[in-house]
Formats: sequence, C-alpha cells, structure tokens
Amino acid sequence: MTQNNNFNAKKVIAGLVAAGMLASGSAVFAEYDPDKVIDTSLEYTTLSTNGEVQAPVNSEVTYNGASINIGAEEADGHKMFPVRYVFESLGFDVAWVEEAQKIQLNRGAVEVGMYIGQDSYYLSRRMPEPLGAAPALINDETTYAPIELLTDILELKVIDNNDGTILIVEPAQVSFQNFEVDENDYKILTVNDAVKGEVIVYITEDTEITVNGEKGSIEDISKLEPGQTFEVGYGAAMTMSLPPQTNAVSINITSEQSENTSDNNEENPPVENVEFSGVIKEVEEDRIIIDNNGNDLALIISDNTVISRGNDKRIYKIDDLTVGTEVKGMRENIETMSLPPISNAVSVEIVNLAE
Repeated sequence: MTQNNNFNAKKVIAGLVAAGMLASGSAVFAEYDPDKVIDTSLEYTTLSTNGEVQAPVNSEVTYNGASINIGAEEADGHKMFPVRYVFESLGFDVAWVEEAQKIQLNRGAVEVGMYIGQDSYYLSRRMPEPLGAAPALINDETTYAPIELLTDILELKVIDNNDGTILIVEPAQVSFQNFEVDENDYKILTVNDAVKGEVIVYITEDTEITVNGEKGSIEDISKLEPGQTFEVGYGAAMTMSLPPQTNAVSINITSEQSENTSDNNEENPPVENVEFSGVIKEVEEDRIIIDNNGNDLALIISDNTVISRGNDKRIYKIDDLTVGTEVKGMRENIETMSLPPISNAVSVEIVNLAE
C-alpha cells in the first residue's frame, strides 16, 4: 500500500527507540525516560511523581491516556496495584470515606466501590463479588487492590512485565486508515481514534495480534479495509506530535467488526456517522453524558460540533447544555471501549430544555 501520511518514519522510529518503546520484554516500559529521547522535536505524554497524580514511591510510571505502566506489589498470591493513582489516571474521581473505610470511584455514570479489608467489589448496579483478595491500606496512605479488579470487573488488559511492574491497557476502538511496511521493515498502521483523532501505530514483534480470540498475524492487519473497526491497545509512551505516534501492545479483530466493512464498495460505502438520542445525565468541560436508550454514552463536544435548537439561529455552546435536557443528533461511528463508551459528537440538537 502507498504511504499517505505527512511524517518522517525514520525520525519517529529513532525517537521511539530512544524512549525504550521498541525494546523487547519488560524493558520497553520500565526503562522509559523522556530525557533519553534523542529527537527533541517530539514530546511524550507522561505522568510521574512530578505530575498532578502522585505515583507510589519507587515505581516507574508512564501514562499516555490509554495505557499505564506502574509498580505492583505481591500479597496473598495476588498482584496488587495502587488504586488512587491508577483510577485517577484513567479519569475516575476517587473518594475516601473515612468512617466506613470505603473507596468510591466514579467516571461519568460508572461507579466502582470497595471497603478496606473486605473481599467484595461492585461495579455500578451489579452485585458485589469477591476477587480473592481484599483491598489493603499500606502505610495508612496508599490503598492497593488486586489486578482482578481491572481484568475481571472493568475488563481491561493487564500485562505482567516480570520486573515488578505491570502494564494496564484500556483498548481503544479505532477505524482503519492505512497500513504499510517501509524500506526498514517497520510496520506502520494509521488509525482513526474517537478521542485522539488520527494516530500512527507501530506494530512490533511484541505486539499481540488476535482474530476472534485466536492468534493472528501481520497478514490479518494487511487485509483490513478502510473504515473497518477494531481494537488497539496503545503502548505506555505516546508522542505529542500531530498525529501522535505509539507502539501497539495488542490488536484485536473480531468477526463482527470484520463483517461491518467486509462488503464495503462504492455502492455500499461505510457509514460515517450514526444517530443518537437521550437525556443529558452529566455535563463536563468538554463532553456530555447521555442516557442513550438505556445505555450511558459520553459525547465529546468540540469546536466543530454544531449545537442547535429547532429553527433558532442562535449559536449554542456546551454551556447551554444542562442536566435533564433532551437531545438528539449525529456522532462518529467509532467509540472507545471504556465505560461509558466515548464518541465525538458531530451535531447536537436540543429537543427539550430541562425545566
């Protein structure tokens, strides 16, 4: 396939190699240090002990908005992770209820809860369930919980780096744009992410490729068609360039995703936008969360989102959207696999304002 992106692959690869992203095994993430980046024209998104969210002492951390690499502790045969740091990095609000020794985690309409010393965890309206280990408060300041909370409750991907750290991946649902193998045999995948826009993803020998739960190969990537949706687990380091660039930890393709686009042709082009409707449950700085036919949906409101109300010629903004307002409109046909899923709003029409 031909290259259709405006970026210098050699220059980017050099920067990623310097950042430790193309090394093998656990060193990829544990050794990541933005100060080692040779290509000074590229910056990398990271959070560390100097960031707004404080990481546990002695843990080496990188975070790009989708993947977190962090130190883990062993307890009762379980790997334990620091709850506040990880969940705040994933966009959750973390509340500590001293009297009840309870940790409550909220992201939009999603709520996760647990009690110190009790092997019982709940997600939103689901019944609490045990995971084999209770959350523990270490040094009266840091709560650790078993990684099963991430894998079994939130269904995130957790990779043991075998060096005292784990990689936590929240896969993004993306649509295929382009794939090429350049003259240096670098495998370069271009995707469209519902939140990040266009992203350049490098497929390495460590990338886990699956098709319908079975082991896949680079041949499966080469067969993807424009607009086809699938899941990508980004690496723990991502450049701040436009478009951003990162490694793929995992790529997952399913039959359902394949069937959505396998028959696409000029007479049956892929659907670019889909309709939504519902009542606004929350309004945040750059998004709204609506009840979309019984399921929560987060919609990013950008400068390109058109907000209207009937024949009113007034220019509406996100500040005009309030909890309880009934809305409908169009959004992009890709969304994240988070809870709730996130998509970009193309248009929002105010049907009924909240009283």
